[in-house]
Amino acid sequence: MKPAVKKLLFGSGIVLALGIGAYLLNRLHGTVCIFKTLTGIPCPGCGMTRALVAAARGRFELAFYFHPLFPLTPVLVAGVGVYSLSNRPILKKISIVTLLTISAIFVLVWIFRLAGGWR
Repeated sequence: MKPAVKKLLFGSGIVLALGIGAYLLNRLHGTVCIFKTLTGIPCPGCGMTRALVAAARGRFELAFYFHPLFPLTPVLVAGVGVYSLSNRPILKKISIVTLLTISAIFVLVWIFRLAGGWR
């Protein structure tokens, strides 16, 4: 079997396993968030999927309610992509700074939301 086919099958298996795991977590605990399942408190990204779905449907007020940082998702994905695919050191440094900044913002918003009684 060709290496490219092996990689594709391996990646597909991982996606399938993650999907089954998320489905089972949702059915057993009412959430797909492993952090929330283990600790009982929402993670910094909890609500992001619902926010992105609401935004895709044009319901931006609801999207901001679910997670106020949903507009940063494309920047986060782009930062990971640039870091993963680039061979240029300056681009890697820029993406690292971007990812660390966004991570810090997520943690600050998470703390703020928890302090306000968000569960």
